[in-house]
Amino acid sequence: MTIHFQDKCPISAGSQHNRLTAARAVTEKHIPCIIWAEDALCFAHNVPTALLDQQLLVPDAFISQAANAISERLSYMIPSQSHIFEERRGVRTDRMTPDAFPSSVRLKHAGDESNEDLPKHILIHPQSYFHIDNESTRYQAPLLPSNASLRFTTVTSFLDSLVDTLLDPTIGYSHWRLNRTLMVYISYLSLYSLRLERTLGEGEPTPPLASDALSSMKEENRLLVDQVWRGTDIRKPWLMHVRERRELMLNTPRYAAALRPLPVDPIRGGGLGLLKRQFGTIVMHKKSPNVIKPADLLKRTLKAFRFFGK
Repeated sequence: MTIHFQDKCPISAGSQHNRLTAARAVTEKHIPCIIWAEDALCFAHNVPTALLDQQLLVPDAFISQAANAISERLSYMIPSQSHIFEERRGVRTDRMTPDAFPSSVRLKHAGDESNEDLPKHILIHPQSYFHIDNESTRYQAPLLPSNASLRFTTVTSFLDSLVDTLLDPTIGYSHWRLNRTLMVYISYLSLYSLRLERTLGEGEPTPPLASDALSSMKEENRLLVDQVWRGTDIRKPWLMHVRERRELMLNTPRYAAALRPLPVDPIRGGGLGLLKRQFGTIVMHKKSPNVIKPADLLKRTLKAFRFFGK
């Protein structure tokens, strides 16, 4: 099937502006705010993805202040039961409530839902959770001037953050459901931002755009991304990826981090493989004029992960 690449965000400027109202409420309180997840993919990297819960990254010490800034201006509240991104049933773990984001706040829209641009839920994460702490990783996307205070990560920094979070989780253990989502983000960036339309063959040169991005990444994170592009990550145990990355870190200025205790893998034999033959069909946003019917990528994702928890 035909893949429609986007040269600009597929969402209208007005919808973008409405969608980012909560984020502007945060920056108006002088709290730095980075747009994350699907919003970042769509608004900054022209990925025609569906927009789900909005996810914002703020400095670790400002989680509560950011939540208050949003709830004071908009009709959002913290639900009494606010488990965030719980692990799927059947995954063995010692935790009673294995949320992916134990230090994050999840807000729920409590007002009139007639404005479909407003997200139903907003997740506010400490930016350290995704290993983002460097001002140089942030840049301003081409949005309306009213959104000038908002920041996004570059493609390279986005990929680095995804791999860091996958293989060095701050929660201390592998979270199957989160891993699957982060790998889908890698596939989105690979396909739509770096224009890799198929899996690369063994020994095949990496196209220039993707090669430039790969060479700009942290040395220890390049291996996993290259393996994803070539389909050699299929069913490789997650802990093997972790060990490979730690070995590469020993030769970098970050060698001390390689000596820390390894994170726990509660899933025996779990791997990261998702992209078997090609990156697959991407879910288009319902407002995009170039609608591609969803399913292929998510079906491949689920199929690749069926062996988890067995």
